[in-house]
Amino acid sequence: YNEYKSYLRFFMCSTSIPHIKEEIRGKLKQKRDVCFKCKVNTPFVVIRVGDPFCKTCFETYTLHKFRQGLGKTKILYPNEVVVLDVAGDTPSLTMLLLMASGYDAASHKKITAAPRVVVIDESNIFDSSESPISTVLDVLKVCNDMPRQTFVVPYEAVFDENFLATFREYVKDKDDEQVVDFKECSIVNWDDLLAKAKETFKAVTTLTAQEDVCRSLRCQLLLKISAVLNAKKIMSPTTSNDLAVRLLSAVAHGRGAQVPLETSYLDTRVPGVVFINTMREFTAKECAYYLRLRDITPVTRVQHSSLRDPVAASINKTAETFVSYLQSSFSSTVPTVLKTAQKIRWKGETGGNCSLCMLPIHRNGNTTTSDVHMTDISNLEIDDLCFGCKISLEETRVPQSLPRTNVDDVISEFLIPT
Repeated sequence: YNEYKSYLRFFMCSTSIPHIKEEIRGKLKQKRDVCFKCKVNTPFVVIRVGDPFCKTCFETYTLHKFRQGLGKTKILYPNEVVVLDVAGDTPSLTMLLLMASGYDAASHKKITAAPRVVVIDESNIFDSSESPISTVLDVLKVCNDMPRQTFVVPYEAVFDENFLATFREYVKDKDDEQVVDFKECSIVNWDDLLAKAKETFKAVTTLTAQEDVCRSLRCQLLLKISAVLNAKKIMSPTTSNDLAVRLLSAVAHGRGAQVPLETSYLDTRVPGVVFINTMREFTAKECAYYLRLRDITPVTRVQHSSLRDPVAASINKTAETFVSYLQSSFSSTVPTVLKTAQKIRWKGETGGNCSLCMLPIHRNGNTTTSDVHMTDISNLEIDDLCFGCKISLEETRVPQSLPRTNVDDVISEFLIPT
């Protein structure tokens, strides 16, 4: 490998010498014809420039990187209940397969946590999305060594004011069932909840606020599900690309103080609960090739119309286009952005958790950084909202229809106090 780097440096400095140029090109091509790791097999994927991996080495490399993150933090304990947020898209299916590999009998230092797979079905809310249920269940069939229980919860359940009590009662006697579909709960009026959810999203006037509200409500629902299952760890499939985009969009949306939490490996926004960004060290490309290696087709997850809208349709879309363009030309873009995020430190005091996104509210002395004048929501209680959520609420025609969660009540009722 060092020899290859020497060739590359010499090649970059000797482009004006034709015969040397051709000679080095031939040697570089020879390097790319075999696996970078085993130096025997034919390459399957090139992760970085000059690092081709064969199928076997790529699978080993991917599993090692996944286990390395969990091993460094030592975040999972034996028989501890942990929730896996699986949406059926590429990153979440990759996370599920890598987690299952840790239970393999031949695996070194097997994972001993007790996973609970949670599938939040968004297909009814966003008509352009495919239902992930069948895809996730098919993938789980190959995860024979992983003990698990799967819970299917429709996204619109977050609009149910009695969700905690209803869901707890529904799953109480279903410990022996492998798949628990909450939509089969007859005491919930799903048609009314679906209509309420669609009306709420239609009332959000901008795509930026729509995407922000969608992510916040999903986080609320995950917290409530985890509380009922008594799970203090939630594994999120957010890749490094997504986190880099989230960093830029969060700063632009007024959440600069919360960037360290949103982009770290361990997100401790809620006291006593940890959101684990298990795919933080993985790029979207690595996840896509891993599913291709396992011959699995993911669900196309389209939450909003941003894929069909112009680049400047929302802050998130603009940041995504910017990061993707730079990453295609400079492979170190995403790692550099995330390393920059690690240098940001929280300064000031915490004024509780936001009731919408559940991030800590940043206070500086006796004032809150989110104290701004909101003309359209002056009649609502907004002291428990962060600055970003206040902006999103102002861009909503019916702000009172958005579900809000008191984090302290959920924690004190369902989780062991820390």
